[in-house]
Amino acid sequence: MEKFLFFRIAILAVLLPFAANAQEYAVFKTSGTPNLVAGTSTTPISKGSILTTGSVSLAQQDAIVMLNNKGDVFEINAPGNYTVAAIANHKKTAEEENFSSQYFSYVWRQMSSKSATKTHTGNIYRDAFLNVLILPVDSASVYKNEVVFTWEKLKNTDQYYFFLKNKETKTVSKMKVNGNSLTLYPGSNLLQKGNTYYWGIATIEYPDFTKIKMNQLNYLNEEQFKSKKEEFAKIIESLKAMGFTNAEIEAQMCQYRKLCFY
Repeated sequence: MEKFLFFRIAILAVLLPFAANAQEYAVFKTSGTPNLVAGTSTTPISKGSILTTGSVSLAQQDAIVMLNNKGDVFEINAPGNYTVAAIANHKKTAEEENFSSQYFSYVWRQMSSKSATKTHTGNIYRDAFLNVLILPVDSASVYKNEVVFTWEKLKNTDQYYFFLKNKETKTVSKMKVNGNSLTLYPGSNLLQKGNTYYWGIATIEYPDFTKIKMNQLNYLNEEQFKSKKEEFAKIIESLKAMGFTNAEIEAQMCQYRKLCFY
């Protein structure tokens, strides 16, 4: 019995260091041209890459910011080669940069989930359900002087019907569109700030609306936008502390918190 117990302890002693080093990192931001070196293979590192093994290679002017599943932020900005296991030594502390770990943990989950399914192309028609909408994403809150709607191109057609339903007035507008995008501006009969809309596209003029995807759009007025921005003030300040530009911050907030502005 004692020999068996000693054997189990010995096995755990061997395996635990490997488990500790099995941390995954999602690449949040890069500058320059960082690379991942694994054996004889060298591949470029870009935002959204998941690092599990190998070494990060940085040249002069290269930098990389990464997240782990706890929302911790790691940054390397000096030339050299860094093993994935060594990334843990480059953690940025909350006191130093005022990071919001809850937000970055959420971003990590989104990135790792996307990476796990990136080879899956999706099924546009599943059970005869049309789901091709791209932007604005479902339930997005938008504060802009124009709203650009985009959707995937379908084979054998360049003509679509765009539908926009006003939640408050219950009215439904329809437009014939050539191509896979449409830009609308506030102040028209179609878009009014402060209203909520549902939008979708179809290839026929009179579709069965139970068979097409409709995204919700919250078109914010100034008061609503100020309230939303205050809600995410800590996250925005964290991104500024990381050196993100206003445009990059908007892209982050739009992608991960569905608040689209600027």
